[in-house]
Amino acid sequence: LFCPNPAPVRGGPASARARFAMPRDWPANIIIPAELDADDAFIASAPDAFVCCITCDIMRQPAMVTRTGRTYDRAAIERWISEHRTDPMSRTAISLDDLVPNLAIRALIESFVSKAYDAKRAEPSAPSAPVAPASSNAVTTAAIAKAKEVAKVADPYLFPRRRLVAVAPVVKVTDVTYPDASALEENPAGKWFRFRMEDLTAIVGDWSCKNLEAYKTQNIKGGDGATFVAKRTLKDGSEGKSAAVIVFGGPDGLGVGCWNPAGYANAGDWAVGDTFTLLNYSSELAMPPLTFPLSIAKYETHSGTGWNLPGEVIRFGQSGLVGDWWKTLDVEFVLHDIGSRVHGVHTDASYEALPFTVTALRSDGEWHEVELAQRQCPWGKPFKIPLDDASSIRVRWESTDLHKLPGSTYRSGGGLHANIVGCTTSIDVLGMSEVDQAADGSYFRFDVDAMAAAIGGEGEWEGTYDCFVLRTGKTGRVTFNKPGSFYPVFYKATASGYEKVTGAQGKQVVAAPVAAAGAGRPREFPTAP
Repeated sequence: LFCPNPAPVRGGPASARARFAMPRDWPANIIIPAELDADDAFIASAPDAFVCCITCDIMRQPAMVTRTGRTYDRAAIERWISEHRTDPMSRTAISLDDLVPNLAIRALIESFVSKAYDAKRAEPSAPSAPVAPASSNAVTTAAIAKAKEVAKVADPYLFPRRRLVAVAPVVKVTDVTYPDASALEENPAGKWFRFRMEDLTAIVGDWSCKNLEAYKTQNIKGGDGATFVAKRTLKDGSEGKSAAVIVFGGPDGLGVGCWNPAGYANAGDWAVGDTFTLLNYSSELAMPPLTFPLSIAKYETHSGTGWNLPGEVIRFGQSGLVGDWWKTLDVEFVLHDIGSRVHGVHTDASYEALPFTVTALRSDGEWHEVELAQRQCPWGKPFKIPLDDASSIRVRWESTDLHKLPGSTYRSGGGLHANIVGCTTSIDVLGMSEVDQAADGSYFRFDVDAMAAAIGGEGEWEGTYDCFVLRTGKTGRVTFNKPGSFYPVFYKATASGYEKVTGAQGKQVVAAPVAAAGAGRPREFPTAP
């Protein structure tokens, strides 16, 4: 479902609770052909609803948690429950008894795999493309053609959309020997630590590790390497200090790091078996559920920068950026996906310590000042009202004196980091069922976090919205309500509107279909399912 209007039409019917029988017989794992399973492009093209947020892979056996409505791969969620006894996303207490097969998602994944396999066999030289279940051959062909066109774009600043890796932001120290044997005297054991680069990538995604010789400079003024605020935990489990670390790529798949700056690091700072936790990736500083860093087409600087570094190093996982001589920093984030809903600015330099202003290039072609929310926010600063029609966001810090911040990443050339936070306005259908009847797609279930994200991450979202159904191309009003318990609400599409299940009291018509009204910039609705 596509909800283009951030302001709901109030006055919909009251919440109701839908009860349905849960299947308990587990089918066999979905088989994915080897040529698809080894194709990164195929996996990346999978709709987010098909991907387990624990494994970041297509689910072989979708398992729904009845207490939360979320779906994970069965093997992964069973292992998670045995270790944590909570839902990875909501932290709700759950048990293995709360798991049931998600047959609706399973059927969609099987269709997706089958169509992708047929397409790959028909065009063996073409890159793997996302192929979704379609209502017509014409729509399927169009979807494949568009996916192939998108696959040709190589943009280094693209972020995965709504892919949350449910892993702790903790990296283990595997070695404490400096990798350059010719410089061991000035770099004694324990001054530097080694870690698996893939472990850091699993947490932060893309980070600056391509130059495997950059660690020899022992600073990041040239833009190579990354800075993070981290907390050390000793191998015996006791807590160590919290401060900034610098990390670089290194030989043999092992990264190289030390406390920032390297000139103040000492022998014995680290030991094999220690761990460090990335504090800006912790649950306490997490962005709102189902929001994500928006993909950026270009980073433009409108001020001088420290060490004349380019604007793109302001991203998390890079060296960071400051203004020239710690003064004004003005960066424009040109959005890759115009029309994404923009929530705010995610940064590791608190707004209270280093305030900033925001302007947005909107659909009238003019720059407008963006009003920021008044409340304090651990992850940065949200906008008072999310923006739907922005094509570029400009953030200006009058001062970037990071010396004011405890645990700052400023030394060795490090700076502040920032992303633009947003979300999609599409609401995934997580499951279908009718009351006391077999599931046939007449009713849908949805994630309440997705609705909250779509209107700004918090606040009241219940109400009636103009929606566009991507699979069918139909428009109409749909009322979204919070569940009476953990069961979502269901609706049935009819010729006169959407009927909402109200249990023993029967069914009530919500509203007749109407034309969808976009907010801000006019949108071209996708025709692919």
